[in-house]
Amino acid sequence: MKPKKAFALAFLVSSCLLYANRHAQADCTRWHPHHCGVNDIRREIDNCINGGGCSLPADEAWGEAGRIAYRAAQEAIAANNFRLPAESLDSFQKRRLRPHYGDLVDRVRVKYGATTLDNWRAGVYRISTPSDGQTFCNDIYITRRYRPNDFDLLELIAHEMMHSLQCQRFGGASNFGYHYFKEYKRANQNYRNNKLEREAYDFVASIDLRTEPASGRHVDWTHNFGDRIGSHREMPEGSFLQSGDGRWKMVIQGDGNLVIYGPGNRPIWASNTDGRGVPSFRLAMQSDGNLVIYGRNSATWASNTDGKGVGPFTLVMQNDANLVIYDSRGTPTWVSNTCCR
Repeated sequence: MKPKKAFALAFLVSSCLLYANRHAQADCTRWHPHHCGVNDIRREIDNCINGGGCSLPADEAWGEAGRIAYRAAQEAIAANNFRLPAESLDSFQKRRLRPHYGDLVDRVRVKYGATTLDNWRAGVYRISTPSDGQTFCNDIYITRRYRPNDFDLLELIAHEMMHSLQCQRFGGASNFGYHYFKEYKRANQNYRNNKLEREAYDFVASIDLRTEPASGRHVDWTHNFGDRIGSHREMPEGSFLQSGDGRWKMVIQGDGNLVIYGPGNRPIWASNTDGRGVPSFRLAMQSDGNLVIYGRNSATWASNTDGKGVGPFTLVMQNDANLVIYDSRGTPTWVSNTCCR
């Protein structure tokens, strides 16, 4: 979420909870906080906010409240804005955001001119400070109207897309709500100090969205080869390997660069071959053990491992962030040395 200024999330917790109508059937205890019903959690939050006793640790109570509240809020904001069309990003937005967010730019949908939850009155609770945007996984709600080639709007979407990425990382809106509210409590209920907000603000501040990407060719990341390929396999531009835990991605890009991306689509290694050769490009795991990038007419990069080890060979994008070529005995013949970032 990106408000015009920080707001009291305690009100947002309480107002969101008013939308939830499911009650737990099991006992609510410190050992089973996920069994807590809406009223149980609301009592916990009220106690914590007002200085009363909490049967859960305070940040855990906030987290469990967020787990329930965020799902309820997701349904509520969708219902309130159901008449608005869900728009794909336009070509201007995709072109500038794809280098940073990869194929996430193809999955998010934006509703412009939306009414965000914090503009609503819910019972006795009211959020008086409006928010420019709220995100529920791939669904982004923006209060501003759509304008083409709008860099301020682009930066707002870039901020919200970091929350989309976080939602993906945590496994859905419920888990995102848990972590978001828990981190808010850990930040002494200061919006800008929330770790998830800091990540979004810092990431947008670290990238240049106003400069046209260097390559004029924009190739979608559409073909996932899993976490490995073997000898005699080729990967066309736009295809990628993804580690088993989903955190690391090796992409053969349309500009001819081979790049390993980490969480937040931050590059941690590259072949630095963008601009070399003539497109289209492909990556080949050859039977001689060499990993090679080819343009239309010639090779632009190689691991120089031909003749090393015993074939067949396997290229693996590992959970530790390393890209490794293994021979048939399991011996590495080449490694990106990007472990443990």
